[in-house]
Order: sequence, then structure tokens, then C-alpha cells
Amino acid sequence: MRRVWTVGLLVALLLSLAGIAAAAPGPTAGSPDLKPMLLDEAAVSQSLGFRQTKDRALDIAQVLGATRVDEQRLGDNVRQGHDRYFESERNEFELHIRLIEFSNHYWADRMRAAGNRAPGPAFPADTHLIAGTEDGRPTVIASSVMGRIEVIVYIAANSAAVADESRQEDIVATTLIAQLAAIPVLPDLTSTTRVDVTDLRIGLIVLQIVLIPLLGAGMATAATLRDRGSLERILRTRPEPESAGRSPVHDLSSAAARLRRRGRIRVGSQLLIAMVLSVVELVLHIWASAPALLGLAIAPGIVAVVVVMDLLIAARRPDPLPFQRTSIVPAAIGIVGSLAIIYAANFFLFAAIAVVVLTRSAGYWVMAAVLVLVGWRILTRTSGPYRFAKRLAGSSIAAAQRDDHKPRVFVLRSFQDDALTLRMRRTIRHNPIELASTQPYERFEELLAWSMWQFGPVWTVGRPGTNLAPLGAAREYHRDDNWQLAVESEIRFARIIVFVVGRSPALMWEVATARRCRALSKCLFVFPPLSGTELHARLVVLAAALDMSPDYFTHPAATGRYLLGMYIGDDGRPVLLTGDGRDDSAYQTLFSAAGNILVQRDSLHLSAVATDLRAPRPADVSAQLVRYDPQRLPPGPPDAKANLRYILDSLYWRLRSRTGETGGAETVVAARAAIYRYIQQDRYGAIYDWHLAPRSRKAVPRWSWIEQNRAHNAGRDFSGPEHVIATVRHGTATALITAHDGTPTPPQRFVNVRGRWLIEAH
Repeated sequence: MRRVWTVGLLVALLLSLAGIAAAAPGPTAGSPDLKPMLLDEAAVSQSLGFRQTKDRALDIAQVLGATRVDEQRLGDNVRQGHDRYFESERNEFELHIRLIEFSNHYWADRMRAAGNRAPGPAFPADTHLIAGTEDGRPTVIASSVMGRIEVIVYIAANSAAVADESRQEDIVATTLIAQLAAIPVLPDLTSTTRVDVTDLRIGLIVLQIVLIPLLGAGMATAATLRDRGSLERILRTRPEPESAGRSPVHDLSSAAARLRRRGRIRVGSQLLIAMVLSVVELVLHIWASAPALLGLAIAPGIVAVVVVMDLLIAARRPDPLPFQRTSIVPAAIGIVGSLAIIYAANFFLFAAIAVVVLTRSAGYWVMAAVLVLVGWRILTRTSGPYRFAKRLAGSSIAAAQRDDHKPRVFVLRSFQDDALTLRMRRTIRHNPIELASTQPYERFEELLAWSMWQFGPVWTVGRPGTNLAPLGAAREYHRDDNWQLAVESEIRFARIIVFVVGRSPALMWEVATARRCRALSKCLFVFPPLSGTELHARLVVLAAALDMSPDYFTHPAATGRYLLGMYIGDDGRPVLLTGDGRDDSAYQTLFSAAGNILVQRDSLHLSAVATDLRAPRPADVSAQLVRYDPQRLPPGPPDAKANLRYILDSLYWRLRSRTGETGGAETVVAARAAIYRYIQQDRYGAIYDWHLAPRSRKAVPRWSWIEQNRAHNAGRDFSGPEHVIATVRHGTATALITAHDGTPTPPQRFVNVRGRWLIEAH
């Protein structure tokens, strides 16, 4: 209920601010009749001795053609005009009075012709005075503005002989003052507020409000297209049938779904607040009537106020988390740098709004789209300076935590995984500057460290030679000759040990050390969101380190779930933690759920898995081990093009399959058994001809496929049966295979072609 009231209050504030911006300042009343406002013959003849000759409405097209044809908005801002002509009694001079009504004072003043001489004291202060000749006749023209009404008085001598510039100026000055006095004193006519957006307020407000959710939707779409974890969840279907397995499985899908739901509500609230602040910015911009470049500083100013409030609130917490502590000087430098980037992004976004509102050409609208994209790209850098400042403060934070004697959470990972990234939704751990950033990717370790801080200070071993530690766990640095002693000490005394499962030789030693220290009961093994082949290799290495058979980990995939993590249960049997996707919400749920279990097991000491789960003989995983290489770059965020192919492929097979056509998992197992018999007989050509999907045959030459598979299987024993667990999703299937000698192979993908399961080679 409180959330409903909060959203309702924000909506009401948004509507009220929109009403304020739309209504003030500036006239909105209908156009008055200008004809009665003009001086009549009686007034002019009494003071000057002129008689009226003509009276007519002004042709607006004539004004446009005579002045600013290059101004696209002029036609919308000139409302009406009226002319009245007089002649002197002896026909020496022609006097012309013109009234033009504009939409506001800005345009009335903006469209006046510039004067070529200074007006005398007899003229009103804002008069523009022009003296010269027109059509060979000496003329004097004076213009002045009353609110949104422009008054123009023009006098021309009918011949050079009667021309008298001084007399003409006196007549013009007298007429101009009298005409200004004749305009009724109505607020909507006489207001001199210099507002240049009166005619555009509705469009500006709508675009200002709409741009925020559009940017949010665009950012979410772009991030989702690069987020394989979210796509796995969105495109999932329940497989059939579910295979039984020996491993206890704790499915975290429901808890992760609740977390995502809260995240969506939070993001919606943040967008609503951003829209309110954007309208506040627009109202302040109009109210202040400041130059455009100065007005653009209002948005960074609002963000600065919110950031300061956030820092003050965080400082008042009795026990702030270390990642929320930042030294004053680095924080100030980071905030200023981030605000400068917000200002630059604001410039491009407002330029895009101005182009859309001020122009009607499709070409200019393309330019506006480009400006939005540039602003968006700049916003991705918003949090960079502030995050860099937090990294600068990291050493002092680590020093403060080193004196904290609370039990630690110790993280072990391969240095190769330090740059592993994951799409992160905005949460309470992000400050206002980070919320304003459109960069959705952060390091996986940051999520791990933030989620595990609730159980104790999070530490890890730093990579030697690092000048500036990344954000995430606090780091301790050790020499090559003593790091193992330090790690063993941490394993003995840490409250929780988190392994980010890799396939480095160090993982084998670290797991062996945890077993030797009887610390398996407080170990959490986390499987990062990597490709199926890479994850399979890491599972093989971990299984070997634990003296287990790798096929123990196949059950989650066979039930349509993704393996996120694992811990050793009280009975020595690993408990597999799974989810319906591998996004940040799933991993945050994993860390919280597993941490709450592990912290309660201080008295439990485990050194090995249950006896019936141990492998019959030690596995040789030397082929899977990979040493750290600083030159080898980690995989970056998935490419949107590759994920788009993944989406289209999933939809293709979903639409292509029909009820009863694909069959169950047992048909996949049977298809694999037929292929296995050909492998035993070394008939790889028959597999290519009869069991390979047509699309794969087009992509891979027959001879190449045969040679590669024969070389891959060289030296392996195929004399016995193999164990296969399959999962079916519409027209595709995944087979997880373990040979009879316990050697696992990467998952194999099948596609259903006219009722037959065929291999799809990658």
C-alpha cells in the first residue's frame, strides 16, 4: 500500500508540474481585435492635421516575405496585423501606422528591424529608429513593443522638396507615443516576460517526459539483446519428460523471480522520479529564462543535490558497508567529473528535443535521432569518474577492513576471470550517479562482493603487479613464494569460502587444501555465466578436484534449469543450486540463499564427498587445465548480433515444431545410441551422411568433419555403453553424455528435421 501511495504522489507531482510549465508564464488568451486599437482620424487630425485614406487588415504573407523568411517558426508566431494610412492636409507627407500581434513578447521584439540611428529623448526608450529613402522618398520609421504587440509608425515625404527629417521625427514620435497609449492595459497583451517557448511548451513537456522512458526502454532492449542470461530465461520452455537424477537440487527460480519483480518496480519508480526531475528542470529553465548553456546545468545540479543527500544519509548509517565509504577528495573529484559528463549528455538530448520541436523536416529528425544516440553513448560514461574515485579510495578501505577482526568471506577465483562481466540491473547498491548511467555491464565480482558483505568482509588475493585494484572484494597481495600459506590460513579461518569455478591448476590445489583443512562444509562453488563448452570443461576440473564423477552435474540441464552453484550437504552429497536463467537476479539469489545456509554450519567439518559419489579412479584433466595468461582477453559482453541469431533460431524451432512431432527425451537418447554405434565402428562418414543436420552439412565439408571428429575421439575407449541424459525444448534438444569410462563430453545439440533427431554441429 505504501508503494501505491508513493507512485500516486509522484504521478500527481508530475501532472502538477506539467500544468505549471504549460500555463506560466505567457499569454494563452484569444487574439483581440486590433482595428479599434489603432489611432483614428479624429486623434491624428487633431494633433497633427492628417486625414485617413486607407484601412485594411495586414497580409501575414507580406510580413514573412519582407523580414525573416529563414525563420521556420515565424508563421506560427505571427497572429494578425492591421494597417491604417493617413495623408497631411497639403499632401506633403504620408503617415502609416501598423499593429502586429505576435504569440508573445519575445517574438514581437525579436522580429523588429534594427535601427540605424539613436532615437531622441522624445521617443520611448525601446524605440528602433530608421531614417533613409524608400522608393526615392525620404522616410523615417520607428518601432516599439507593448507586450506582444509591435507598433510601427512610418512617415514618407512625397517629394524631396518638402522633406524635413527633424519635422518627420517629431511627427513619428508624437504618433508612436499616442498609439502606445491607445493599446488597452490587459495583462495578456502588455506582459513583457521574455519567454521564447510559449508556443512550444506542450511539445517540450511531452518530449521531456517521453524521452526518459524511451531512453529507459531503449537501454533495456539493447542490454537484453546482449544478455544471454535473460534471453535464456525469456525463451525457456518446460522440457519433457524430466529425467531423474542422483543429485539433490534446490531450484532458486521462484526466489529469483520475486527479486526481478521487485527490481522492475524499483526501475519503474526510478523512471518516474527521473521524469519528475526532468519536468522540474524544464520549469526551472523557463522560470529562470537563463541562456541555454547555463540552463543545461540545472540537470547536473539536481543530480548533485541528490548525490549529496545520498552521501549524507549513507554517512549517518551506524555501520556503513565498505563499498559505500569513499574519501572526501576522491569522491568530490569523481562527482564533478560525472556531473560534467551528465552536462554533456544533457546538451545532446536537449539539442535533439529542440530539433524535433523547431523543425518539420524528416532530415532534421534523423539528426535528432543521431543526437539522442550520441547523448546515450555519453551517458554510458557517466559513472566512470565516480567509480574511478571509488577505486582510488579502495586501498584506504582495505586498510580499514584489515583491522576489522570479523570472520571473513574469502573469494577464490582465477585471475583470468577478473574481467568477467554481467548485465546488472540498478539496485540499492548503486548511487544516483550510477543510476543515471546507461552502462548496464559491471564485473561479476562486484555483484558477488556486494551480495556476500552481509555475511562478513569480503576478501580475495590480488593479482601481482596491479596498480589500482578493481571494485569488488578487498584485496591482499602476496609474493609467489608465500601465497599458498596465506590462502591456506584464510581457508582455515574464513567464515565462508566462495570458489568462482575456473579451470586453472590453482583451483585443483585450492580445493585439495579445503579438503585437507576439512573446510568443504563452508565452501560455495559458483559457476559463472559462460558458454556450454567452457562450463563443461570447468565442471570436469571441479569434479576431478572433488574426486567425483562429472555426470553428477548433468541433472539440472536435463530438467531445463541452469546450474548456478553448489555446496556440500550435511551428508556429504553436493546440493546443486539452479535457476531458470543466469542473470544478475539469479546469482544474487544464489549468494543470499547459499550464504544463509553456510553461515550456520561452523561446527560441521567435511573433507570429502559421500563415498558412493567418488570416481572409481582419479581423472586426468590436464587437457582441460588452463594457466593464467595476461595477454588472453576474457570474453566480453555477448554481441547483440549473435544473440539476435540465438533468438531467431529459438523462435524458428518453436514455430516449426508441431505437437507430437518431436517426441520425448527417450527419442533423443535412441538417436544418440545409433550414432554411438557408428562411432564404435569408426564410420564417421555414415554419421555425416545420415545423422548430421542439412544446415550443418552445408557449413562443414564432409572430409573436414570426419577428420576433426576422428582426431577428437582418438585414444578413447568406446567398447562399453555411454550414459545420456536429454532435455527437449520444442524442435531442439540437448544431450549430456558421459562415456562408460567416466569421461564426459561437451553437450551435444540435436534438431528435429521431419521427425528425425539430427546433430547440429557448431
